[in-house]
Amino acid sequence: MKPICPSCHQEIPVEDVHLETGLGRCRYCNEIFEIPELVEHIKTIQAAPARDAPKAPPVKPIDTRIRLIRKNDKMLIDLPPGGLKAPAVGLLLFSLFWLAFVAFWTASALGLFFNPGKFPKWENIVFALFSIPFWFVGLGLFGGALAAMFSRRIVYLDSSWLESHWKCLFLSFRKRVSREDVQMVRVATPPIFRADSGAQAGPWFGVEIVYLKGKIKIPCESEAEQNWLLAEINQFLETVPYQPNYLSEGYTESGELFGETSSKG
Repeated sequence: MKPICPSCHQEIPVEDVHLETGLGRCRYCNEIFEIPELVEHIKTIQAAPARDAPKAPPVKPIDTRIRLIRKNDKMLIDLPPGGLKAPAVGLLLFSLFWLAFVAFWTASALGLFFNPGKFPKWENIVFALFSIPFWFVGLGLFGGALAAMFSRRIVYLDSSWLESHWKCLFLSFRKRVSREDVQMVRVATPPIFRADSGAQAGPWFGVEIVYLKGKIKIPCESEAEQNWLLAEINQFLETVPYQPNYLSEGYTESGELFGETSSKG
């Protein structure tokens, strides 16, 4: 909206408009007139907050081992096994030492070293039962080390389904959830048993997809990887709305479902 002088029909510069009185003066013919509509328009522009800068696209870390493929309304996140890294190997050795010590203590409590070949007395059995919590802790540490070295997690998303497939050695678990039940994706809380457990344990990074009756956790190796994955999944959930399709076939591990694919970033 530009003010025009009613006498000479010249354009009035904005600096010649007095916002307090609502009066404008034409510098060409010295005509003074009221322009309340223009004043309100200028005040609205000045009072309006600055627009937020557009969000930058997620940046994929160069050193990430996560394979992320997205094409149209499908996304595949593939987290391969971690391999024989020092923290996981250290946890494995510690868990083996722990289990060996607990086994020795349990056998001693049962009296197996003092009365070989004889059935333990009931008081020995009761005493040995105190080792059960320590067995659980040792087995948890051992399982956590194996998971860090050999587990593979695949998370698949489309407009209809959220699917998670976890494999470790001879174990395999697969879960399928309707996209309608997916609520959010957020920074994950650290697990109870970690591959870097101990006094020198550093911060743990990861994201989790929360659905109606549970969550799917995806560990990350750095904060940059965590932020990138969080942004990618959030962007997918925001841009691909839920559409029921009970005939959806899900995914194939090698990604053939996507056709010619490429990782983002």
